[in-house]
Amino acid sequence: KRIELVCKDIFRSGKIPIIIGGEHTITFGAAKSIDGDFILVSFDAHLDLRDEYMDRKLCHATFMRRIHEEIKPKKIIEIGTRAVCKEELQYAENNSIKYLTTQRIMRVKLEKILEEIKEGIGENDKIYVTLDMDVLDPAFAPAVQNPEPEGLTISMLLDILLGLCDRRLIAFDVVEVTPHYDSGITAIQAAKIIFELLSHLHRLNLMG
Repeated sequence: KRIELVCKDIFRSGKIPIIIGGEHTITFGAAKSIDGDFILVSFDAHLDLRDEYMDRKLCHATFMRRIHEEIKPKKIIEIGTRAVCKEELQYAENNSIKYLTTQRIMRVKLEKILEEIKEGIGENDKIYVTLDMDVLDPAFAPAVQNPEPEGLTISMLLDILLGLCDRRLIAFDVVEVTPHYDSGITAIQAAKIIFELLSHLHRLNLMG
């Protein structure tokens, strides 16, 4: 609730909230603060579309399903998927939730991947991007809650992220950095991602 209220204040001021987490359920609170339709783009090794996990309806493994059911974004796009269960795949397919696996991203040219992501995103659509650090290969970001092998490299991630984000971006979060397990590399990568995105948005503003 606090995240929702703080984000509402930021939106009212005409700014873009950059949220740093933490558990991925913070995205649910931030998404609730958005007025009107928006498109949610998630960089994550997991779909997070389970109905329930360990007797909990709202947690890191279910929050995307709660967002789809309760907040109802115009579109959900998941990027970097590589660890899913049958329940999640069925839900995604039954509800037109687009997902791009890491394997596909590695086989296809960047231009084609960006084309697939942007398909159906209109010129005036609002975009919220959420980024779970486990989308990266554990070699680049080992200190996450649920590391999965065969993830994206930092270069691949930045190419896609910066190719997607433009003036339509209304909010951004980076989540699932776990300092207890970190030698510093995961936090450095998270800071690098935020720095590169802010620099990219600044360049766009300078260009008018």
